[in-house]
Amino acid sequence: MSANAADVYGLRDRGRLAPGLAADICVIGPGGLTARATYDAPRELAAGVVLVIVNGAVTWRDGRAVTTGFPGRLVS
Repeated sequence: MSANAADVYGLRDRGRLAPGLAADICVIGPGGLTARATYDAPRELAAGVVLVIVNGAVTWRDGRAVTTGFPGRLVS
């Protein structure tokens, strides 16, 4: 799914897991994603995201941010 979108937009280093490519990965738990935001609490995060890796660096694990850096970069 992500490889096709990357190809459409000409992003050659995105959309696949392979040596030398930027690794952006979101691991969702077996229960799936659950939206928790409401009109009264619009900033509530979704539940179910177990791990997020941005450009090869772990940025989110078990419900909280684990890095203070910004490993991502603007894709143009």
